[in-house]
Formats: sequence, structure tokens, C-alpha cells
Amino acid sequence: MREVATGLPPKDSVISSLRPPRSKLHSWIKKSKHFWLDNWKRLWILFLWLGALAALFTWKFVQYRHRSGFDVMGYCLCVAKGAAETLKLNMALILLPMCRNTLTWARSTWLSKVIPFDSNLQFHKVWCMLPVNDAFIHAQIHSTTHKLQLFVASPF
Repeated sequence: MREVATGLPPKDSVISSLRPPRSKLHSWIKKSKHFWLDNWKRLWILFLWLGALAALFTWKFVQYRHRSGFDVMGYCLCVAKGAAETLKLNMALILLPMCRNTLTWARSTWLSKVIPFDSNLQFHKVWCMLPVNDAFIHAQIHSTTHKLQLFVASPF
């Protein structure tokens, strides 16, 4: 079919010129929505794990808050013990995503609908940063505790 040259822009450009321009916020929201929809299983597990670590840290923090060592070292003791507890749990479970036989069995269960067992290598890589962070916090708090004790101690 032959188009007649009318001097008017094509229909598509007329329709697109009537639409308001998309803002950066709108495009960011759209990208975020697609990211969440594509990765909901990974994000769910990550937030669940971070929530479990926060609960464990809080439990240890409160536990050491009511001990006699708190009177000597203060909050440094509570934070160091909380970081040490999360460090122990992360180090105990860091190899769990690498257990092939367990993952093969777990893929055949109903859990595969809510847990991304095929992303085990990515989880292992993300998980390895958590113990590094915990160890850094633990060491920094201990060094802060010793510096504070030296600063407050009397020379006699």
C-alpha cells in the first residue's frame, strides 16, 4: 500500500508526543519493580537471613547487658559478643550452599518453590562477606575496649 505524503508526522510520533515525558523517578520505580519481581526468592532469603542475624545479635547483646562484665567494659562487651555470635553462625553455615547432595535432594521438595537452590554459588559469595564484616566489627570493638580501659585507668 502506498502512503500519501501529507506533510504530517506519522501516527506513532503523534501519539508519543501526547504522552508526558517519563521522569527519572518513574523509570527508577519501573526498574526496581522488575528487579524485585525477577529476584524475589533471593531477596526473601537474604532478608530472612539478615533478620535472623539481627535477632541473634540482639539476643546476645541483651544477655551480656545484664552480666557483671557490663559494669567493667560497658557496651563494648555487648557489641563484641553480639558480633562474635553472628560470626560463629555464619562460619558454621557458610559451606551449606556448596553441599551438592543436600541441594539435589532439596530441589525435589516443595521448598524449591520458595528457595532458589540454583543460586547457591551467588549465596555463597554474598555469605562470605558477612563473616568478614562480623570479624571486623568484633576486632574493632575489642580494640576500642582496650583503648578505653587504658584511657580511664589511673596511673597508680
